[in-house]
Amino acid sequence: NSTDAINVLLCLFNHHNEISYFQDQLKSAKDKHSAFRTAQKYNFIASAITRQKEYDEAQSKLAELRQEKEDLAFSNNSSVDTEEVKKANQINELKRYLRDARKKLEQKKNDIHLVDLNLQLGVQPTEADLNNLLTFFPNANIEKLTKIEKFHHKIQSILKDELLETKKRMEQELIPLQSQVDKIQNYIEQLKPSMAFSDEFLTAYTKLDHEITTLENECDNFINLQNLTEIKKQARKALEERTTLLLHQMEKSINDEMEKISDFISHGEDNAPILRLLKSNSYTFETPRDSGTGTNYKGMLIYDLSILKLTPLPALAHDSLLFPNISDENLRQLLQLYSTIRGKQIFIAFDRQDNLGPDISSLLNNHAVIKLGPNDETLFGIQWGKKI
Repeated sequence: NSTDAINVLLCLFNHHNEISYFQDQLKSAKDKHSAFRTAQKYNFIASAITRQKEYDEAQSKLAELRQEKEDLAFSNNSSVDTEEVKKANQINELKRYLRDARKKLEQKKNDIHLVDLNLQLGVQPTEADLNNLLTFFPNANIEKLTKIEKFHHKIQSILKDELLETKKRMEQELIPLQSQVDKIQNYIEQLKPSMAFSDEFLTAYTKLDHEITTLENECDNFINLQNLTEIKKQARKALEERTTLLLHQMEKSINDEMEKISDFISHGEDNAPILRLLKSNSYTFETPRDSGTGTNYKGMLIYDLSILKLTPLPALAHDSLLFPNISDENLRQLLQLYSTIRGKQIFIAFDRQDNLGPDISSLLNNHAVIKLGPNDETLFGIQWGKKI
């Protein structure tokens, strides 16, 4: 496409590094802008404000909230230190954590106590238990019951090891729970707020503070997005401006060179082809007032030769189908021009040696690498299109 073609031309004129710097700047700006918008899309950052009108309304709301917060602080009959409010809220939060931690700790202690009871009491009844049973059931088979309880005792012996292992594991689980309770208590003692606040004041003050912080973040994010958008815009503009400057420089160099080559080929009689590099993705190429097939082919040959001369391009190749529509005189001049170029390689396939004069025939023969013809003079000694 046109963009790729012009990029190739920029590279041929050794402008790649210069352009790539601006391209990298634009890519970086695009990536940052896209990342920020994606974070907003998935609510990783506040994004409620999307228009300038909403931003202006948010600024007015912020002024109201700040005034309301100031009035609330004044109603407390003392200057309110925001850090002390944070400490008080933090202590309340820690106290909730402490209640939960103590509850888990007591539950674990109760579980250990139940295991201890199982280990201490077991399941075998005492003699007193059996006598009490006879009081209510005189005909009970005590002997049989005793045998059953002896069996239970054997089971108890087997379970004892498992109970001991369970107790050991639960005692290990008790350690981090106790440690957590101790840490929370230490945090609470270390904070020690110097100001006392009622729960009602803390709730109202914290709510206002949260609303202000949220709105400030939304406003900041709106400004950040505006800045990222502007940076992307400026990066694109810088790339376009630099590219346009380089395109104009290349356009002039190529057109000047094509003018020289055209004057040589046509003895200064024909218009030279003109290249217009309009943008980084758009160009035109034409010979003024002449759109004939021969002129179009000649224009392309002239363009190729100008690029060969102006850039590090080491070689070019022109196939035989490019020459038939060019006049004999122009063709004579073109072939002579090919032979004058040094330090580069030019490959052509040519089949119009007749009618160009002995000097051109000699020129072609002197430069020929391979000459092809019918039968044994074919490229591989065989004409592939023949049945046999």
